[in-house]
Amino acid sequence: MSLIGSLRLCLLALLWGSNYLLIKLAAPAFSPAQILTLRLATGAAVLLMVAALRGEALPKDRRTWAHLLVGAILANDVPYFLFAWAEQTVDSSLAGTCNAAAPLFTVVAMVLSGQRRRLRGGQLAGVLVGFTGVLVLLAPWGAPGTVPATGACVVAAAGFGVGFVYLGRVLAGSEHGPLALAAGQLTAATAVSLLTGPLLLKPVGGDPDATLALLALGVLGTGTAYVLNLRLIAGEGPLAASLVSYLLPLVAVGLGTVLLDEPVSWSLAVGGSAVLLGVALGGRRPASRPGSGLTPAAGSRRTPSGSAPARAIRPGTARSPRGPDGPTQASRPGEDS
Repeated sequence: MSLIGSLRLCLLALLWGSNYLLIKLAAPAFSPAQILTLRLATGAAVLLMVAALRGEALPKDRRTWAHLLVGAILANDVPYFLFAWAEQTVDSSLAGTCNAAAPLFTVVAMVLSGQRRRLRGGQLAGVLVGFTGVLVLLAPWGAPGTVPATGACVVAAAGFGVGFVYLGRVLAGSEHGPLALAAGQLTAATAVSLLTGPLLLKPVGGDPDATLALLALGVLGTGTAYVLNLRLIAGEGPLAASLVSYLLPLVAVGLGTVLLDEPVSWSLAVGGSAVLLGVALGGRRPASRPGSGLTPAAGSRRTPSGSAPARAIRPGTARSPRGPDGPTQASRPGEDS
């Protein structure tokens, strides 16, 4: 990877990894529905502006918009809302670590949808190790009150994984560029989030720090991170961009520990390490024979979150987005994630 590519990777990991901290800071003053809608709206505004400046028009056909709508619900609305709700209870470091499991769900979804025939050897072991780590993160033997919120983070990670696979399959070979598809996806996600209208009417607390955190979550952690992710893929390829999956939880835990004094429990350390090991093993390319029909391992379709997240598309090309948080993914991954 080039020096510029390495710097972009580190910046992307910082943006996505900080989403969980920003959600935690915004949670006292905003409801989960407000965080969801304002995050998506500001993120979509950034992508629409960049797309306009680059002369990329949004899709016009109904079929593409229908697919983007489904993908937006799976990979944006559901995960983003769940993380915002969960962080009212659990630490930001735990939420960020749970999102690291998104690539595991991507691999499983690919097998179940027929995009991969089966898992072999180390790949199967990696998935088993990774989901064992998820169980440790849930820590059902610990405080019962945190299990539902931790479970919501795991479901959010699954939403990223399934959403990436769905969008990568239905939008493969699309005539639209990745940036236009990503902008369309976040626009569709924003429209869906408005259906939570009654929940948006909660009075907003006058906390300037929470307001700034929410704006940063949308403008930087969602919109700007999407653009940076696409640029990283275009410049360095999807394999290099996938390394963000391993850096994101480290950033989330580091920020939560240093800035919010969140403790690093043994279940977080052990479970998070197992998840990352599982992702590494499960994403390895199998040694396939010519004509065997095996597709590359989670290669260009794996996430990370807040945030998410969301990226968009053309699997099989160097421009195919991915990432954990988040983000769109008409192909990848997210934060939130």
